[in-house]
Amino acid sequence: NKIIFFDDESNLFIDSKKIRGNLYQKVRNIGLSKFEITACKKADYIFTITDEEKEYLKNVYGFRNIYSIPCGIDTNYFSFNWKPSTNKSILFVGDYDHYPNRAAVKILIRKIITELKDDNINLILVGRNTHKILKYLNEDVHIYTDVNDIRDFYWSSSIFVAPIFTGAGMRIKILEAASCGIPIVMTTIANLGINLRNQNEVFIEDTIDGIIKRVKYFMNPQILEKTINMRELARIRIVQNFNDKLIKKYIKDVFEELDRIFNST
Repeated sequence: NKIIFFDDESNLFIDSKKIRGNLYQKVRNIGLSKFEITACKKADYIFTITDEEKEYLKNVYGFRNIYSIPCGIDTNYFSFNWKPSTNKSILFVGDYDHYPNRAAVKILIRKIITELKDDNINLILVGRNTHKILKYLNEDVHIYTDVNDIRDFYWSSSIFVAPIFTGAGMRIKILEAASCGIPIVMTTIANLGINLRNQNEVFIEDTIDGIIKRVKYFMNPQILEKTINMRELARIRIVQNFNDKLIKKYIKDVFEELDRIFNST
C-alpha cells in the first residue's frame, strides 16, 4: 500500500520562519514538527498547499515526491463586482477558531482601528466561531456570523485588510477578496502561496504603522476609484491560477499520475 501525507500547514516551515505565534501556541504545538518529520519519512508521497512549503521540505529535509496542490475558488461565483462605499469600512473574514485569525482581529481592533478613530472607519468582521473574539469588540466593530452569502461584504466594504503575522498554508479569504475586486492591504504571510504582486495587484505591508498609513491612503474616494487597474490585475491572477476548474483538473492529473505509478510498481 502507498501512503500519502497531506500537509495543509507545515509546522516545520512555521518553526523555521518563526511564525508560530504567542508562547501558548508554541507550547500547544510542541511535538507537531517531530510528527511531521516522521509522517513525511513514512509517506510515499507528500502534498502541501503552497509551493513555499513544498520547496522548504524538499530543500531543507530532502523529502521527495512532493506535490503542491493549492486551494481553488469559484471565480464566477466570486465575481468582480466591488463598488466604493460611501461609508468607510475595513473588512476581515475568517474562522476565528484559527489562532492567526484571532490574532489578526486583536491587531485590527486594538492597534489599527484605534489609530483610525478620528477617520470614522468601521471594522466589519465576518466568519465562523465569532464567540472566540467577543472580548475584543467595541462600538466601532460590526460582527456577522455564519452568513449565507459572504459576497456582499466583499463587494460593499471599502477595503480588505489582513494583518496576519502567524501560521502557514493558503488564505482562501485572499483569493475570494481579490476575485471580488475589493482593494487589499495585507502582510507577506497572508500572501503565502498566492504571490500577488506588491504595488501592482495589492499592497503588502509588514508593520502595523505601514498598514495604518496604507489604509488612510485608500480611504480617499478618489484614490479608491483609481485602483481599477490594480484590482483587475489581481482578479486576473486569481482566475488564471486559482479558479476551481483549473485546480480540479490539476488534482485529477496528479492522481492519474500517481495511479500510473502505483500500478507500475
